[in-house]
Amino acid sequence: MNNTGRINGEVMHRGNWVSYTGPDMGVNSIWRPGNVLQWDGRVWRLVRLEADSAGMYWTALRDILQGAPRSFASLAMMEQLVSSEAFIEYLQVLRIVLQGNGEISSLGFNGIDGSVPGFLIRAIDGLIEANNMRTRNMRATNAKMEGTLVAGSVWDIDGNLINANQGGALLAEHHIDISNPPVRVHNLTASGSVQLGTRLPGQTGTSVLFLNAARQRQNNAFLLSRGLSGTQTRADLFSWLDTMFPIPQSSAMPWPGGFFYPLIGNVHVNAMTVNISYVGRETGEWWLYGMGTDGIRYAVFVPNSGNMLLLNRGGSTDPGSGSSVGGTFASAMVDLVVI
Repeated sequence: MNNTGRINGEVMHRGNWVSYTGPDMGVNSIWRPGNVLQWDGRVWRLVRLEADSAGMYWTALRDILQGAPRSFASLAMMEQLVSSEAFIEYLQVLRIVLQGNGEISSLGFNGIDGSVPGFLIRAIDGLIEANNMRTRNMRATNAKMEGTLVAGSVWDIDGNLINANQGGALLAEHHIDISNPPVRVHNLTASGSVQLGTRLPGQTGTSVLFLNAARQRQNNAFLLSRGLSGTQTRADLFSWLDTMFPIPQSSAMPWPGGFFYPLIGNVHVNAMTVNISYVGRETGEWWLYGMGTDGIRYAVFVPNSGNMLLLNRGGSTDPGSGSSVGGTFASAMVDLVVI
């Protein structure tokens, strides 16, 4: 029978297969009950029970159990099933308990950073990995996010604007964006640099409007209306200062030969950040005064030609004095607001 392509007189064609139910021909024979055998055109070959051949075994089992009573093996009504390997097309259970290093995973899945997408549930440490997950009413403790978190329909997961008319929030690694719905903050404590801004009709730069929370009405005592931000050349910074502070100005405080004007923000140059508190003008040139991050008083000199200078004022009370730090520079990163 092993050297022919006939079963019960029926001629087999290459690729045909059968499930053998006859007598056991011995441990060294492929003709043993339950084996699936396939004719390759010359000889019969054993089809081993593996993931890609499980369908043959299931089809054979259906044929064998066709018409069997429901209480028989067709429903596998067993009190306990023990197996080292099983292939099941459809499984319906009340409870699955994983023990030790037990895992449930999709075929070929080797982690969310691997080449095959899928999922993994591991018992020993409770790890769950999945390339795509949809949940509802999720609650998390000690969550760590890598990448972007999006709520609403304003942005996609990559931070691209897709619907500016909708409300939503985008939490990325370096910034938070909120669109349309009001933002409410209670008992805010901030350190470092805090910037709040909006655009008011007919104005350029950044505007910040503070409200009296207790009275629910505008407090006009603090309105920031004009600002400059980004890398600026000497000419750009000089021109902006000339525009913002025409001489004289009622808010200016005179000193011999010039005026002081209120100005807040910072200038970053020569590896130093100077927190600016006011600006001075003398003999047609500008001086930005403030405290450096090293605790020393500095002045940024913005002349009407040439390059700028960073001056260490030390303990001097003379507005125009100081020793040069780091040589001249043609541009600087600034973030300044006129108040």
